[in-house]
Amino acid sequence: MYCSDCGTQLPERANFCWQCGKAQNTAAKTSKVQEETCEIDFEHVAYRVFSNRWKFWAKAIGAKGIYHAGESPVFDGEHPSGMTHPVPQVRAALDKLTEKLVRDGWQPTGNKGGFWYSYMFKRQVR
Repeated sequence: MYCSDCGTQLPERANFCWQCGKAQNTAAKTSKVQEETCEIDFEHVAYRVFSNRWKFWAKAIGAKGIYHAGESPVFDGEHPSGMTHPVPQVRAALDKLTEKLVRDGWQPTGNKGGFWYSYMFKRQVR
């Protein structure tokens, strides 16, 4: 392969010319892989007489900034951060969101944030 700018002979997969510095492999530049991350958080939905309504949501951070990557079904109960042993409906809501994230290409990192529900995920985007 030869430099597209100065004609210097280069190795077949060179990204730059060692003579003039010109970028050679435009496909490598356009296929740059970026990584997004997300963490599960919760949000208050509504007050009720004897309980509150909540939902989990995935806070994603990527090249587009911060955005919602998904949310769980709404559930009744106490403040999720105060739960030490979540009741089945709360666990089911969290599992639904986790399943959606995995279907959307998010991979669990194995790390957690500060609370029992704060699962962290990552995925590659182009």
